[in-house]
Amino acid sequence: MATAASSMSRYKGESQSAFYRPELDTLRFFAFLAVFAYHAFPNVSSVYEKLGAPKFLAQAVADCADSARFGVDLFFLLSAFLLTELLLREREKAGSVDVRFFYIRRALRIWPLYFLAIVLAYLVPIFDPSQAVSWRYAFWYVFMLGNWSYLLTGFGYTTSLMLSPLWSVSLEEQFYLIWPNVVRSRLSEAGLARVACLLLVLNTLACLEISIYKRGWNLWLNSFTRMDSIAAGILLCLASRKYKFNLSSTALRPAAILAGIAIWALVAANWKLHEAVSVPGALVGYPLIALGSSLIFVGFWGTTQQAPVLIYLGKISYGLYVFHLLVMHFVFRALGDATKHLSGFLLYTATALTGTFILSMASYQLFEAPFLRLKERFTYVSSRPV
Repeated sequence: MATAASSMSRYKGESQSAFYRPELDTLRFFAFLAVFAYHAFPNVSSVYEKLGAPKFLAQAVADCADSARFGVDLFFLLSAFLLTELLLREREKAGSVDVRFFYIRRALRIWPLYFLAIVLAYLVPIFDPSQAVSWRYAFWYVFMLGNWSYLLTGFGYTTSLMLSPLWSVSLEEQFYLIWPNVVRSRLSEAGLARVACLLLVLNTLACLEISIYKRGWNLWLNSFTRMDSIAAGILLCLASRKYKFNLSSTALRPAAILAGIAIWALVAANWKLHEAVSVPGALVGYPLIALGSSLIFVGFWGTTQQAPVLIYLGKISYGLYVFHLLVMHFVFRALGDATKHLSGFLLYTATALTGTFILSMASYQLFEAPFLRLKERFTYVSSRPV
């Protein structure tokens, strides 16, 4: 059997096919913007009623603001789609999946900023003691188990704002310890689809067990109950290889996106899935989130007109996601009581977003890009250019 190095050398000598869809970078930015909106805008209808909005409209806006948290699920779906596509292309071109190279690529993409955030979590309290973080949290995060730190330590949501966004990154990394080995097993695409469907079944059973027996685990953060959107991403990848689901009608694209957002809002209006949840909420709510995310994805898929600035912001979306909460925190502290008024709140939102952009651009260009260029040495199928 050829070594990984010789296999890479042989493959590099061939015509290397690339897979890059700029519209998915635009969608990444949309996912970040949704998460930012969730953290920025109140999800209580009375706030909007005080501004003069009719009660029904105030409630609709509050539900949309609350549903913006599902941008995290859109990140899950996108990640599963892209990594599955790249792994399948590698398997087709190189004859197998080089799992070792996969983990090296993943580490070079995720770990530098991830571990920088952990280091910064211990430096931020120098400027703001309210952001002090226990070593027990960092211990879980170091081993990519950040979501479990909330579930098993009983500390709730009191951790550093520098660390807290990383819970979803931890959850993704746990799944990708397994998935490349499944693709490498040479299961057919139909077999991989069955595995994805099995994930949906296991996810549903976990939701049912936890919601019935009220284990006290938060379904929102549990690795065993957040596979819906990941499985949806895998199934969308497999479907895109077999069927053409480009929406030919221009009108259908915004319709699909709006339908997805409406489903998100419907879920937020009926179930608080990040809190104690009913059995119907657990069994229906999470699949609906995945459905809404899938519709939004389909609405973006295949679009040809992309704004370069949105593509770039999607490219740096990892940094946007990691830094946004901390930037929002310091901007809010700086503006103080001014945020209680509409003009002050708008200034707060615009300043926090701008600050997040600037910090993330600097992080990408000065810190992340060198690792991404190194990552190309271990790449079989090229994707986004650095």
